[in-house]
Amino acid sequence: MSNRHFPVHPNLRQLKNQAKDLLRAIRRGDPDSIGDLQEHHPERPNAANAKLADAQLALARSYGLPSWPRLVLACEVTDAICHDRVARLREIMRKHPSLLTESARGTVGENWGPPMSYAANLGRTRIIEMLRELGAADLDHAFDRACLQGELDAARQLYAMGARPKLTALLGPAETLSSSGMAFLLEHGALGALSALVAGALGTLVAYALVTRLMKTDWVFLPGPLLWTVGLATLSTLALGAAETWRALGAKPAPYLRNE
Repeated sequence: MSNRHFPVHPNLRQLKNQAKDLLRAIRRGDPDSIGDLQEHHPERPNAANAKLADAQLALARSYGLPSWPRLVLACEVTDAICHDRVARLREIMRKHPSLLTESARGTVGENWGPPMSYAANLGRTRIIEMLRELGAADLDHAFDRACLQGELDAARQLYAMGARPKLTALLGPAETLSSSGMAFLLEHGALGALSALVAGALGTLVAYALVTRLMKTDWVFLPGPLLWTVGLATLSTLALGAAETWRALGAKPAPYLRNE
């Protein structure tokens, strides 16, 4: 018996063949395959009477999807995003609008996220624009995934749409060694939050020492001023970064091209 991992870019043809192989193995009495059928098929049909639809359902559920049609839909969605087929994906989304908020792969607890976040992983800016127009709202997660993968065009696009970096977003590029993603996050606000946290922690320690050692009074920690400090530092960094970006975009390109 097995609990399978659904691929990031699943291949529907391979999965169809896998379902046929599973059915053949069930019919010849393979214990593991029969175990798959019994574990993952909600009706637990008799192996001798199993049909292709039964094998497909058991296979889909072993991958963490609720049904074979949902598995097929996941393959179609991810394939359209991977190959930048905007019209095809728009057609699917209009037919199944709930997919805008579901995992593109149809599974639970995975990081690639809904279709717009999935597209951000791959830098599919045309797909991101189309999904946003249809109402996709996973801006922050998509932004984090674009930075994680070093897809800066997608990150800039999502930032312009309203996504904003969080302090924890620094962990992704650091883990994947994405220097470009790290630089982009630091430029657009995470550095402000990080600096504020460090300054807040140091200031708290200094205040504690002054109050308890020099003034000989009781120490009371007030989280409000610390949170205000972190918030103001982050907003200041974002404002300065936006102003500098606006200045650079408004300048003539020739001086910048000569400096590259």
